[in-house]
Amino acid sequence: MDSQSIKPKLFEMIEPVATDGGFEVVDLALVQEHGGWILRVYLDRLESAEQVQIEDCARFSRELSAILDVDDPIPCAYNLEVSSPGVERPLRTTAHFRTYVGDVAKIRLGKGIDGRRKFTGKIVGVDAANAIDAIDAEGSSTEDDMTQVVCVDVDGTIYALPHDDIVSAQLVPDWDKLLAVQAKKAREKAKNEKAKQDRTRAKGPALGTNATTDIHHSEMLSSRDSSRDSSRDSSRDSSRNSSRNDIAVTAQTE
Repeated sequence: MDSQSIKPKLFEMIEPVATDGGFEVVDLALVQEHGGWILRVYLDRLESAEQVQIEDCARFSRELSAILDVDDPIPCAYNLEVSSPGVERPLRTTAHFRTYVGDVAKIRLGKGIDGRRKFTGKIVGVDAANAIDAIDAEGSSTEDDMTQVVCVDVDGTIYALPHDDIVSAQLVPDWDKLLAVQAKKAREKAKNEKAKQDRTRAKGPALGTNATTDIHHSEMLSSRDSSRDSSRDSSRDSSRNSSRNDIAVTAQTE
């Protein structure tokens, strides 16, 4: 099965579903692994800085499975995997390359340039270049004659890579930068938690503590009152008994 020939049809089917859900299909791949075919779809949010969550992938996978089961564009059994792009983000469109100007990417070409097909370097920009074989008879070029090239700095040499010849491209993670960002987020989280605890302490004991204190105080008062009542009753009974004894003694004396 020629997986590359199926990709345009898959994009045509999947992208409208993603757009309706507020997502972008960053890339997709139909690959054969361990004797079986896998369709991988990489999602990102269209107009939000929030990351794609597992729940988003699960929901989109269910919606997409229903559509693929009806149209059945893949003529064999396969497994569907939906995920976020990750740190080794695929780069497919010219907009992707423009977004990540200044980052390092690993790019593989189809035809190649001067016999070279693999390039790893910093993305410098995306430019329009005249396609030599598309210049009209008058020697002038039109908008349709322009081809997009991705400019990459590889060890100080700038290469203009034709976008339509790029077979695959992905970011090369800057692990030091990523770890620094994660450490900064961890410090900010710890700082916010400490500030929250300080505000809680400044407000004094919680309502539940006051209520408990009031209950204990009430119990103490009740106990004290009961003790007083008991003392009065005991004193009164003792006085009564004493009076009876006095009367009895007097009677005997008489």
